[in-house]
Order: sequence, then C-alpha cells, then structure tokens
Amino acid sequence: MRRIGLLTAVACLFLACASGNELSGSDKNAGGVGSGTGGAGTGSTASTGSTASTGSTASTGSVSSTGSTSSTGGTTSTGSVSGTGGVTLGDCTDKKTNGTESDVDCGGSCALKCADGKTCNSAADCEFNGCGADKKCSGCVNGVKDGSEGDVDCGGTCPLKCIGEVCSAPADCASRNCDANKCAKSLHPLANIPATCEVCKVGNASDKPICQKFLDCYLTNNCGPSDCGGNDGTCGVNKLGGGSAPQTAANATYDCAAKAM
Repeated sequence: MRRIGLLTAVACLFLACASGNELSGSDKNAGGVGSGTGGAGTGSTASTGSTASTGSTASTGSVSSTGSTSSTGGTTSTGSVSGTGGVTLGDCTDKKTNGTESDVDCGGSCALKCADGKTCNSAADCEFNGCGADKKCSGCVNGVKDGSEGDVDCGGTCPLKCIGEVCSAPADCASRNCDANKCAKSLHPLANIPATCEVCKVGNASDKPICQKFLDCYLTNNCGPSDCGGNDGTCGVNKLGGGSAPQTAANATYDCAAKAM
C-alpha cells in the first residue's frame, strides 16, 4: 500500500509539473498571440488597433494607433492648404482688388498700404493712417501734422485750409494770409487797416510813396513780410527798390493790422 501511495504521489507531482509547463507554454503562446495582434494593430487602422485589445500587449498596438492618429496629423498637412493663406498674399501683386484688400493690391493683409485717394475700410489700410468718411485714404483726417500740411489736417494739399493756425505759405490759409507762420483769421490785413495802426510812419516824406508801394505789393500778391518780403522776394527791396527804411515802415503797418484781426 505504501508503495502504491508513493507511486501515486510521484505520478501526481509529474502531472502537476507537466500541467504547469503546459500553462506556462500557453501563457507564452498567449503572449505571442498578443504581441502578434499588437503588430497587426500597428499596421492597421485605429479601429483594428482597438480590436487588438485581446492581448494586454495589444494596448501597445492601440498606442501605435495614436501614431495612426498622428497620421491624421498628416491630414494637418491640410495645413499646407493654409498655403491658400499664401495665395492671399500672392493676391497683393495680381493688379486686382480681392482677398482682404481695400483697393488694388493694397490695404488689408497686404504689406503695401494704400496711398491718398484710394479706397479704404479703416485707417489701417492707408499709408498715412487716415480713412475719411467717404472711405478714401487721406492724410488730412489722421489727426497728425504730416505731408504738405501747414498744421494738423489743414493747409498744403488738404481741402481744409487753416484758420488761425500754423502755416508755411498763404495757400495753407483760408484767408490766404500767412504772416509770421500763422494764418490770419480773415482777409488780408491790409484790406482793412484799422484806425489804430499808423500807415507808413517814415522819417522822410519821400519814403512814404515807396512804403505804400510795399503795402500794395503785399495786398496784390496776397502775401506778407514773412513769405514775400525778403530781399529777393516778390515784394522785397531788390525788386521794389527804395532801400530798407520804406519797407520797414510798411512791415510795421502790416504787423499792426495783422494783430488787430
């Protein structure tokens, strides 16, 4: 009986070991199937990757399906269709108004800003950052003294002329009178000389007609001592003669009349 029991025990141990080896082998095979499935997951679409979740290794396959999602990132190479954005930039040289342009090949996203007189949607479209109510670019509406302006947004080539503001020439002023770089508020000062101003105060009576000649020249040419009364100016000593005394008297009359305006 002891011998039979011993043999039985040995047989049981043998069977258990064999069975254990089988299990371990099947585990390995299962692992092999798993990794094989994982491999299939890598090669296949994301949905196949998820089928591979049979083996835990197949979750690696599902990770690699993230890689396949990154190939959807390859669809982000539709981002290369953002090269259509590049086409918009290309539009800035096609001699047409298109894309975001406000006028032909200028404004909007174009590097070139629109010159005065061209159509605009906002100040940002314009070279001088001014877009008028008529939707035309103009440096004369940007709140800055620039270009040919005599003062802020007036004078020069601007349709609005300056009144009582800085000027560099009579043409800057509504009154056509620019004296000492300031526009007079109304007509030429010599058109209505106030009674408080002494006309041609000169020491020699012979200088008075010459002084009047200077005043007439200023009035006729719509100018003053600062812009046409220099030695070589239209109403200067070298043009009208008579020496400096008559002109000095004429300038004093002009200045008095201008200050009274």
